[in-house]
Amino acid sequence: MSSPVTEVWQAYWDAHRDSVVAPPPPFLLESLCREVQPRDGLHVLEAGSGTGGLALELAQRGCRVTVVDIVPRCVRDVLHAAGQAGRTLQGAVADLFSLPFADGSFDVVFNSGVMEHFEPDVLQRGIHELSRVLRPGGRLIVVVPSARGRFYIAGKARLEAAGQWDYGREYPQESLAGYMQSAGLSEGHERLTGVRWQTRFLQGWRRRVASALTLPFGEHSSLGAALFGAYLLVSSWRKPAGAS
Repeated sequence: MSSPVTEVWQAYWDAHRDSVVAPPPPFLLESLCREVQPRDGLHVLEAGSGTGGLALELAQRGCRVTVVDIVPRCVRDVLHAAGQAGRTLQGAVADLFSLPFADGSFDVVFNSGVMEHFEPDVLQRGIHELSRVLRPGGRLIVVVPSARGRFYIAGKARLEAAGQWDYGREYPQESLAGYMQSAGLSEGHERLTGVRWQTRFLQGWRRRVASALTLPFGEHSSLGAALFGAYLLVSSWRKPAGAS
């Protein structure tokens, strides 16, 4: 039996069929690879794979990748795309709050554009479950929209007011450090990325002005992020070597 959450995302992906297995934005892939450090045999889980583009890129860099999503077509399509690219991915249709894997199964666990859809208590449960399947010494990487993205926040508010926001309820985050630490993770760091990308949420003259203001900066620019924020927060934490 499908849940309301499943139905929301099934409807979203039905309306965005061309986005499934679409290449990820280069700045997002660069940020993820910086944290994952992909290499042959690294066992990686993407929990909430959506388009599957990031998972496929990591597989092409030698990682042993498993994808999980609650929408069956998302899993099916990325496995098919991997086969066409000569890569093997594992996949399962499952809820990230109840992952079908043993404790400590993966070297790296990540997702992008998933955890911002949950209220704090549910978000904390999700972080705990992602941590459970991470091996001691492994790394959890969660990418969410940043509450400090000035142009993203402004554009989101205007689109919501006009009834044109496609992405459901989102809770942009200042930091995920508290959630990560409550799940027993440590040695973490957080970065902002997508300084220029966030202007895509604006329209008309607002987008033109914001684009001109951010033009001198790269997507990962610390100065650009200090001035304007950025679209995404990348939160990366390690599970202590002695953790169970």
